[in-house]
Amino acid sequence: MTNLSHGQEYNMTVYRVLNGSCSQEASINITTRPSSVQNLTIENRTAHSLQIGWKPPRDPQNHTYTYCVCLINCAIDNESPFLAEGLKGGTMYTIEVRAITKSNVYGDTKTISVMTAPNSPENITVESYSSHQLSMAWNPPKDPNAKDYSYGISWWRDGRTQVDNRIIPDSHYTLCNLEPGVLYLVKVTSKLNGILSTAAEQWTLTSPLPPANFRIQMINQTTAHFAWVNPNSPFSAIRLQWSPSEKSRGNETYPKPLDQAVLHGLTPSTNYTFTIFSTAGNGSLSRDSIGLQQPGATKPEQVSDLTCVPSKDSWSLKLSWTCPASAVSKIVVLVSDQAWKNEPNCSEPVVIQELRPAKVYQIKIKTFWYNQYAVSDTVECTIGTVALLGSLFAVLFLLVILCFLFFYFRRPRMTDVLEEQNPDVNLPRVLGAVPVSAFPHHCYEKLSDSAFSLAVEYQQLQDTGTDQLQSVAQQHENQAKNRYSNVLPYDHARVQLTLKQEDPHSDYINASYMPGYKKEKEFIAAQGPLPATLHDFWRMIWEHRIANIVMLTNCVENGRVKCEHYWPLDYTPCTYGDITVSVITETILPDWTIRDLCIKRMTMSDVRHARHYHYTSWPDHGVPQTTDTILRFRYLVREDLDKMKDNGPVLVHCSAGVGRTGTFISLDSLLCQAQDQGEIGVFSFVEKLRRNRPLMIQNEDQYAFLHQCLLDGIQSAPKNDRVILEHPAVYENILAMQDYEVSRM
Repeated sequence: MTNLSHGQEYNMTVYRVLNGSCSQEASINITTRPSSVQNLTIENRTAHSLQIGWKPPRDPQNHTYTYCVCLINCAIDNESPFLAEGLKGGTMYTIEVRAITKSNVYGDTKTISVMTAPNSPENITVESYSSHQLSMAWNPPKDPNAKDYSYGISWWRDGRTQVDNRIIPDSHYTLCNLEPGVLYLVKVTSKLNGILSTAAEQWTLTSPLPPANFRIQMINQTTAHFAWVNPNSPFSAIRLQWSPSEKSRGNETYPKPLDQAVLHGLTPSTNYTFTIFSTAGNGSLSRDSIGLQQPGATKPEQVSDLTCVPSKDSWSLKLSWTCPASAVSKIVVLVSDQAWKNEPNCSEPVVIQELRPAKVYQIKIKTFWYNQYAVSDTVECTIGTVALLGSLFAVLFLLVILCFLFFYFRRPRMTDVLEEQNPDVNLPRVLGAVPVSAFPHHCYEKLSDSAFSLAVEYQQLQDTGTDQLQSVAQQHENQAKNRYSNVLPYDHARVQLTLKQEDPHSDYINASYMPGYKKEKEFIAAQGPLPATLHDFWRMIWEHRIANIVMLTNCVENGRVKCEHYWPLDYTPCTYGDITVSVITETILPDWTIRDLCIKRMTMSDVRHARHYHYTSWPDHGVPQTTDTILRFRYLVREDLDKMKDNGPVLVHCSAGVGRTGTFISLDSLLCQAQDQGEIGVFSFVEKLRRNRPLMIQNEDQYAFLHQCLLDGIQSAPKNDRVILEHPAVYENILAMQDYEVSRM
C-alpha cells in the first residue's frame, strides 16, 4: 500500500470472496513509521549538561508522539528540549533522536555530534610583584582533554572597563602596563575547539606606588617624628611599621592626605628599622606598596645624681652618678664642655686629675647609644688651695712663687690632658698604588689587629666629594624618584635622559657615570628602579646604548623589596613606556643567572640586545661568604665585555647603587690595573669613585672584602682552575656556563 501518512494508525481487514460470498474477516491495526524529527540542535551547553532541541515531524498525529534520545543510554521524553546531565566537560558526545508513535513504532534516527563546554580553570592566584604587573597562575580543570585546552584571559579596570584580552596556551600569564593601586577584575576561561567555559573570576589590586622621601625628622628617647611625600597614584592610607631587634613589629596606619606623623612609646637605647608603605583597597582586599626603610636609634637616658668630691691631697675630682635603666654603649665625661675621657662602663666612678686650683669646673656626662646621645644636668665643682701659715708665707714668699711657677709651667694643663687622651687622628694620606708583589704583605698589615689600620684608612674617605652639588636630585619634583634620601647623584656626574617637552624634570634619574680602568665613563652606577622610575630605567638603557647590565641585589631581601622587578617574569614580552622587552634565553645557576634580552622601541625600527648578569648571593649591607663565586662572576662579565666593541657604558646596580655596586666596579677596575700595570691602588680608586657618587663602598666590611677579593684574585688567576674550582658551587656554575655558551653557538 502506498501514499499512506507517516505515523498514522491504519486498520486493515482481510476476508476471502468466493462466488459472491465473503469469508470471516481478519483485522489488524498497523501504524506507519513516523517521520524524522526536524532541526535537531543544541540549545544550551555547559561542562556537565547538553540541552537538545528539535521540531516534531510534520505528521498528522505528531501531537501523540514521544521521542527517544540516545546518549550512551536510551532515554524517553515526550517533549523538546531534552536536558542531558551528568556529562564530562570538554568531551564529544553523539546524540540520536527518534520519534515514537503511541503504538511504539520508531521513526528514522536523526544524529548530531556535539562537545560539552570545558570546565573552568581552578585555583586562580594573582601576585603583584610590582605596581605595574600582575602575575597570574591557575590549575587546569580535571577534564579528559584538558591537555589540549588553551585559555582566554581578559582583565577589566574596576570591573567595568575592559583593558585587554588574550588567548594563551599556558596556565600562567603576566599582565603588564597596569595602573598602580587600581582594582582589576580578571576573568579566565578554558577553550577547546572554539568552545569557552564559564569564566573563573578573580578580583585583585595592583600594588600602589610607595611614598617618597621618607625621613626621620627627629628622634629622642621615646618619640620619633616622620615625614614623607604621598604617592602620585591611588591609595587609601599610609602604614608605618617598626621592628626593634628581637621584638614583634609595631604597626600604625594614617589616613590620607597626612604626610607626617609622630610615633610615641618607643624604648630608649633601641635600634629600630622604620618601614613605610602605602596601602590600596580596604578590608579583605588590600595591597601594600613596596616598603621604604629608614634605620634609627632612640636616644639613651641621662645619668642622674651626678656628684663630684674634690680630693684632699691632690688637684683632682672624684665623680659618681646613677646609671640609666636603658642600655648605654659608652659614656663621655665633659669637663667645661671638653671631652675628658671615654668610658665603656657606665657604672665605674671616674677620677679627674691634673686640674687647676681655685677654678670652677662644669661637669656633664654624655651617655651614648651608638650615634645617639643624651647629656646630663651640669654640676659645678671647685678645686681649693692649700692654706699656708702667714709666717711661712712671709719668709718663703719668694721661694713659693718660684716653685709655684716652676711646677705650674711644668705640669700638663687641662688642654694638654685632653689632647693626650683624645688625640686627633692626623695620619698621612694613604700612599698610592702598591706593587702586585707587595700586595699580600700590604693586605696582611691592613687586615691584622682586627683590621684597625684598614678601618682608619676607610674613615679618611668619609668626606670625599661631599662638598659637591646635588641640586637636581634635591628638587621637589625629583625627590620621589630617589629610593634613599641620602644617596643622591652629584650634578656633575649624573646621567641625563632626553628631556620630554611636556616635563622639564624628565631628564633626571638616580644614576651616575663612574670611571673604570679603561675609560672615565666606563660604568653607570644606578639605584634599583622604583615602580615610578621603571620607564626611565629602560629609557636610560636605550638612550645610552647599554648592552650589559650587572645586577647585584635580589628584588626582595629579608622580606623587603630592594629593587622593582624590571624585566619580564617569563617569556611574555612586557612594555615599559614605549620600550618592549622580551627574554630570549635564561640560564639559572647556583649563584647567578644570565638572561639575554631583546629590546625594541615603538618609535624606531631597530632591535637591540642586552645581557643581564644577575648575581644572587650577595647580602644587603654585607659581603658574600667567600670570594670564589664573585671572582668567577667578575671574570665572566669581564671576558664578555672584552669581546664587545662600540657598546655604551656597563650598567651596574644594587639597591642604592653604592655599596655592592662600588665594590664590584672597584674589583673589576683594580684587577685590570693589576694585570696591565702590575700594581693596585685601592684607596685612590675608591676616592675617585666617591667624587662621582656618594658612599661608594658603603661600609668597612665591603672595603675589607674588596681587599680580600683582590688578594685572592691575584694569587689565583683565572687560568688556575684547580684553585678557583675547589668550591663546589663555583664548579657547578662553571659547568653550567660552559653548557650555556655551547648552546648559544
